[in-house]
Amino acid sequence: TTMKLTIVTIVCVVLINFISEAYGCTCLPGTDQERFCSATFVSRGRVTDMKPLKGGEIEYTVAVNYNFKIKVPSTLKVRSNQSSAACGIILDKGVEYLIS
Repeated sequence: TTMKLTIVTIVCVVLINFISEAYGCTCLPGTDQERFCSATFVSRGRVTDMKPLKGGEIEYTVAVNYNFKIKVPSTLKVRSNQSSAACGIILDKGVEYLIS
């Protein structure tokens, strides 16, 4: 039984060494007003196209309807990871969003 206990202990020590930290996604801290003020640009636009890219990314084409801060081009290309688990954003075609 001592041999079994020794083997179990060694296995546990080896397994513990393989455990690593994992971090989830969180939203930027602060209020909506604070995020608006700290953003370089804020625009309202409608997603007109979505194109999957290599590496698990997706590219959204956004038709800008209104600029709240600096003027940006009338069409933006926004890239994100396709998976929300990898901090990606999921946008729907035809829906209007605030982009910053």
